[in-house]
Amino acid sequence: MEGHTGVLIIALAVAYVAILFFILLHSENSTAQGSKRRAAVYGLSTGLCVSGWIFYGAEGFVADNDWRFLANYLSPLLIFTLFFPLWLKIGKVAHRENVGSLADFLASRYGKSRVLGPLVACVAIFGTMPYTALQLKSMISGWRHVTGQQSSEDLALLVLTGLFIIFAIVFGTRRTSAGERNQGLMRVVAIGALVKLATMTIAAIPQLTAIILSIRAGSFSLPEHIPFQPDLTFLNSIFLVFAAIFCVPRQFYAGFVELQNPKDLAPGRWYILGSFVATAILTTTVWLHGVGQMHGTVPHEPHALDDIQRNINTPFVYALSYVGGTFTAVALLTLEVMALATMLSSELALPLLARLHWKSDRQAHFGPSILMVRRLAIAGIVVLGGIYYRYLSPNTSIFTMFDVAMSAVAQFFPALAAGVFWRRGHAQGAVWGIATDLASGHWE
Repeated sequence: MEGHTGVLIIALAVAYVAILFFILLHSENSTAQGSKRRAAVYGLSTGLCVSGWIFYGAEGFVADNDWRFLANYLSPLLIFTLFFPLWLKIGKVAHRENVGSLADFLASRYGKSRVLGPLVACVAIFGTMPYTALQLKSMISGWRHVTGQQSSEDLALLVLTGLFIIFAIVFGTRRTSAGERNQGLMRVVAIGALVKLATMTIAAIPQLTAIILSIRAGSFSLPEHIPFQPDLTFLNSIFLVFAAIFCVPRQFYAGFVELQNPKDLAPGRWYILGSFVATAILTTTVWLHGVGQMHGTVPHEPHALDDIQRNINTPFVYALSYVGGTFTAVALLTLEVMALATMLSSELALPLLARLHWKSDRQAHFGPSILMVRRLAIAGIVVLGGIYYRYLSPNTSIFTMFDVAMSAVAQFFPALAAGVFWRRGHAQGAVWGIATDLASGHWE
């Protein structure tokens, strides 16, 4: 990394964090926002959760997994079109019952079960460790890319993990109630969605131009070794992503816990669909350009920053792209650890503290303890994700990590759907269903 590029990255990162912190403070002190703006914030923040993981290494994901990558495009389209009534129903129920997490929602739908909630929390925390490691991997990959692979991976992991813990605590733990809306955080995530789209557009516009020119010149060719085979594996991938979109902790948190008004669901879905379709088009454009440059062969896990550096040789744009991509990962990971920390504190830690020493005359002083538990939970979850990443095999593909994390949370979907539409369901059935799926170990 050249010296002036490094200075630009640091300056842009500091400016970006300062702007986000200003937005956070302004949101906390402002009055209720209008319905249109509220729906836009809801849709953009939720849309980022649906599509935001696609930035670094998106082309490699396609290259490694053949046409199964289409499942990541088809499933959200199905949810927010044909199956939107299911999303609408869950949103209305979650808002009415003022739930604080997926575990809280499932427990409340099955008679306030004291077993189901902690079980869901434990499975979610450990099952999504690959996702936490995946986001750390994307940030470290980007950092080592701009530094020319010269920096120590362990040092990068230590520094980025420490900075992220501080970021997540400052931006995510400013409320004591699990059911209280965090407008500031959601606005920060919505800004991240816009930055992500702007960054991907910067990378895709010159590549789209190059594709058009190569088609006119007759030099563009598609890969021949990626046959489209809609077999059972492909159908299973569609269901897996479909179920995971409802049950990924960050997605449930952004889509249902932070829902301020059920009236935002209908207009908000168009923002979700718009951001998702835009991301899909931009990602495909970047991939097609890489294929065209290699004359029909698929590049193996190229980096989005490679395309930006190769086609837009401007230090400012390159630095802006790195900062935008990194803070996209940071925003997603903040939501993830916030949702997991809420589960851990509400379903495990706080009930234990209540049994030990929460007396009626100390309830007024319990707020700081709640915040402390959540902050420690955030730090612990991120550290566990870092340890998971550190001991991963270097040959572990992005798809493998993504698949394991999605499979772990998808097992909540039957209990979630049944709990919404069938009020006579029993908690023991939900517990045994999750436990049986967990014992089978097919998601490991």
